[in-house]
Amino acid sequence: MCIRNKKLLVVHKKNVGYISLGGKINPGETDFQCLEREIKEEIGCTAKNPKLFATFEGSTHDFKQTLRMVCYFCDIDGEIKLNPHDNVDGYLWIGKEDLPEIEKELAHMLKANIIPALIEQGLL
Repeated sequence: MCIRNKKLLVVHKKNVGYISLGGKINPGETDFQCLEREIKEEIGCTAKNPKLFATFEGSTHDFKQTLRMVCYFCDIDGEIKLNPHDNVDGYLWIGKEDLPEIEKELAHMLKANIIPALIEQGLL
């Protein structure tokens, strides 16, 4: 979770919608190594100062699988540049005022679990 000025950075994945940065841990990888790799792969930036936020359980965007997400806050260093070889095709900084117009495009876990927790804590 990268938050600046009460706005969360989300990326758009083809056939999924807007999601948080991140992905699956590769065998032998730590949470931090995964975080660093995924941020580099998705937006070409370096993750800085990771800090555990929370763990959420829910379902994937298609509701076919259960999903457990361990979420961290981090800063990013560098200019956002999308990887043309990745499934990410866009990004946005969203605040709670942006939710009504983007809500239909938000992945389920982000909409149902993560964003409400961020709002509850006054971060968005």
